[in-house]
Amino acid sequence: MSVHEKYMAKCLELATPGIRAAMPNPSVGAMIVRNHEIIGKGHTKPFGGNHAEVEAFKEIPRSENLSDATLYVTLEPCAHYGNTPPCAELIIQSGIKHVVIGSLDPNARVNGSGLNRLKSCGINVEVGPLKAECELLNKRFYTFHQKKRPYIVLKWAQTTDGFIDKIRKNNERGTQWITQPETKKITHRWRSEEAAIVIGTNTAINDDPNLTVRAASGTNPVRIVLDKDGKLPKNLSLFDGASRTIILSSKKLASTKNYEVWNINFDNFISEFNNALFANGILSVIVEGGGQLLNSFLLAGVWDEARVLTGNKEFGAGLMAPKISSPSTSIEKFNNDEISYYFND
Repeated sequence: MSVHEKYMAKCLELATPGIRAAMPNPSVGAMIVRNHEIIGKGHTKPFGGNHAEVEAFKEIPRSENLSDATLYVTLEPCAHYGNTPPCAELIIQSGIKHVVIGSLDPNARVNGSGLNRLKSCGINVEVGPLKAECELLNKRFYTFHQKKRPYIVLKWAQTTDGFIDKIRKNNERGTQWITQPETKKITHRWRSEEAAIVIGTNTAINDDPNLTVRAASGTNPVRIVLDKDGKLPKNLSLFDGASRTIILSSKKLASTKNYEVWNINFDNFISEFNNALFANGILSVIVEGGGQLLNSFLLAGVWDEARVLTGNKEFGAGLMAPKISSPSTSIEKFNNDEISYYFND
């Protein structure tokens, strides 16, 4: 590993814990090094707060001469005014003459402008150490700006004989648990890592889920539920006001203090869904079901990850689980449950 890669790896470590809190911004790590000594470091603060570069410079006295120092940063510094002043100007004013950037910013407002601003002021700029790792860190941010849609994670639990639900008789309600209770710690952690979570109408009625983070620490995702025909009862747990909740409907329903209503065209659902989340700055979403909703994303080929939990249980009959034709990237054992991970290349 080169010297630049070594310090960039440390910047990635700084940025990793703050991914969710930074949304819809990227999480960035920055480090100022002089004579092989780290004299300043920082990471992106929660949305609306300081960028990583600002935090790194805060650790150094303003009067200090930094002409022989190097700034390492995982993402191209911004050159425009947003919620905070442009970091490129701060770097220029600092007197630093060498900047190493992991990856360029995919946001059209930034892409290349920060790099060019630094170069125009005589700063030596290098781009590329651990580029793939830097882009992977902010995969949600890259997908959002490059594909103009949220990063989509499909998730479901299935039995060993391939079912995601039993056959419901006589309006049977309640969650049909497939995995062990301990596995909730993992699935709730996943919820805390994404900006939103979505389920279909039947899942909302049959399972009455909360869709909040309870078995792990972290931020609740925005809860999204499909209600094309406006038939969801309003006493569902989703409408308890515990977390921001959005109903997607084709009907002109009224929003309340506990939920918002967004109207979309269900005839072109995938495109309308992605456009609505993109327009509202929602970087990522977990699709939790049911089968029809999951299959709509799979058939369209519009998804980024899938996480399939297989519990040590059989139903014998029921609603068939979705199928992915490609092999899993990895498989993780969790007690008697198994988690298969897929990536849509």
